[in-house]
Amino acid sequence: MSLKIRCPHCRRVLVAEDEVAGRRKACPACGRQFEVPLRLPAAPSPSVIGPKCPHCGTEAAPNARYCHKCFTDLETGKRLPLKQRLRLMSGRSWAAAVFAVAVVGLVVFVGVQWYRIRSQPAAATVVPTTPVEPLPATELAGDLLAASNSEERSAALQRLQGVELRVAPAVAAALEASLAQPGDDPQIQLSRIAAIDLLARNGEAHPQKVPAWLAALERCQQDRALYEVALRARALLGDAGVRDDLAEVWLAELERLLFIARLVQLSGTDRESDADLMAQRTRNELKRCADGLRRLAQDEENLVFERLAEAYWDSWQWLGQGPGDGFAKELFDLASPTEGTLEFDPDDVRKPRDAMKRVTQRGTPAARAAAGVVLKERVPQYSRLCARIAATLGELLPDCDALDQQRLTWTIARLRGQVLGHTPRSSPLDVTAAEIATVQEWVRPGVEPVLHGPFASPPLLIRRVATAERQLERELLVKLKGGWLSANSALDRWLAANLGCTPRLKPLLNPGQRRPDYPALAAALVIVAVSGDESYRPQLELWHEATDQPPWVRALAYTVLGSFDARSRRWRSRWPAGLYLGDPALLEAGSPHWDHFGRVLAAGGPVMMQRLRDFNPPPLSAEVQSKLMEAARQTAERYGPPGTP
Repeated sequence: MSLKIRCPHCRRVLVAEDEVAGRRKACPACGRQFEVPLRLPAAPSPSVIGPKCPHCGTEAAPNARYCHKCFTDLETGKRLPLKQRLRLMSGRSWAAAVFAVAVVGLVVFVGVQWYRIRSQPAAATVVPTTPVEPLPATELAGDLLAASNSEERSAALQRLQGVELRVAPAVAAALEASLAQPGDDPQIQLSRIAAIDLLARNGEAHPQKVPAWLAALERCQQDRALYEVALRARALLGDAGVRDDLAEVWLAELERLLFIARLVQLSGTDRESDADLMAQRTRNELKRCADGLRRLAQDEENLVFERLAEAYWDSWQWLGQGPGDGFAKELFDLASPTEGTLEFDPDDVRKPRDAMKRVTQRGTPAARAAAGVVLKERVPQYSRLCARIAATLGELLPDCDALDQQRLTWTIARLRGQVLGHTPRSSPLDVTAAEIATVQEWVRPGVEPVLHGPFASPPLLIRRVATAERQLERELLVKLKGGWLSANSALDRWLAANLGCTPRLKPLLNPGQRRPDYPALAAALVIVAVSGDESYRPQLELWHEATDQPPWVRALAYTVLGSFDARSRRWRSRWPAGLYLGDPALLEAGSPHWDHFGRVLAAGGPVMMQRLRDFNPPPLSAEVQSKLMEAARQTAERYGPPGTP
């Protein structure tokens, strides 16, 4: 066994074997001789064992009188007195104890403060029981109702600030007196509207007077100029009887808003116009109605959203909006809480989802289907919830009438992400009896389908007003499917007109096509790259992974993904790693052309060109890469930056 020793002359540490112990040896470092020492015998283990603490079991020293861990007397087995234990504690133990007490105290303090903040009721305006000074409530209320112009009305409202709660009963009395006197003067009506709004704001502070106020508001509804204002005020005061009437007003305002918004969009002007002012006024009226509906919806038994969701399908016939898209957004926003506080509540994010979920559980079949479409449109990430809603609608399908069977069938296919027939159905009225039977077999396998005909046919549009851009788009969509030469010419005109990614372009990029039109597909991919619309990223990823498609299709879709990443400077794809264009002879023949890849590379800009030039290892041969770079350079010189006409 080796023995470590130290040379007595040079102090170098040496290793010697057992057989040289006791002999004289020369140090290999300094050359001087010394006698190798013998290995010392191992020290015998101590035979004396100290006592064990009867309290904690720790072994103590042989002559110890108490346990140094728990301060227990080893002779009696009892703990030492408290004062003696405190004197025997070490400084480290004292520091740890003080730190632990401080941490516990801090946690308790924070917990108490958090509980006080969360349990404290919302701040409410206090109604003074003993006013500091006399308040001429009757005079102030009379000034408001008697205002004959906007200056007098503003002055009266200014004097009411801070004392609205105390003056509200007097305003109600003055309003009733004003209604007893006939008057169609617009200024008088505006003063009455201001009084009605004041009562609606202060109803919670006077619950005992609300019934009388509601009776006065019902009288206000007899006046056409006060009808909507009185409805909204009754809703804010909690009158559930106005649900249907207020819902009709909200729907009418929404229809008007969507039409005006479409009119503004078609006008093509950036300056403020009369249509813009009309849209703003309509938006304000819609917001006021929404405040009343939200107040009624606080009672979940009041089926506010169920009533509104039933009108979703009728909104498809409104002028100025797409198939329910504007209605779906407004209905979802209506279920969201107002932005009246800076305190963030995580439950507010889920409130519109939960409201639509309740509609799918207890509304009419049409309302349930509409709520499912709204959820799919606004929060598509809840795929499991959409699947459960589809299953629920499938159970209702056999018992619905013909029109609801078409609506539910269309909704189930959309929630499940399945296609009816060879192409997606753009309208529920396009659904056929055979497709209704097929969907019933999806959700109820082995059960005979139930059909309630006759089924409605889709509406036939005889006349339609279209803009010049829409007419050009329709013409170019036909030419995109006319072969490579026609598609290339249509692509140039499309980009020159700066049409961008229109909804009608989406079917060309549908990865579910069995036999895609390759010239149209190549042109659509270039249009997406030039426009930079990253909403098409999921379709592009599917085209990139489609092993049943030609290599150039996968390569072109892959390059479009790279152009997105180059613009955002976030390389979510690995482009150009693994880039393969297939047979270059196809590109030389123009089916597709080098120009298609050149346009996409130019859309990515210098960042994309630099990445292709410096990528290691090079994914393409030097000849193919040089042709791609030349195509991109010519595209940039010929057409300029992407997106310019």
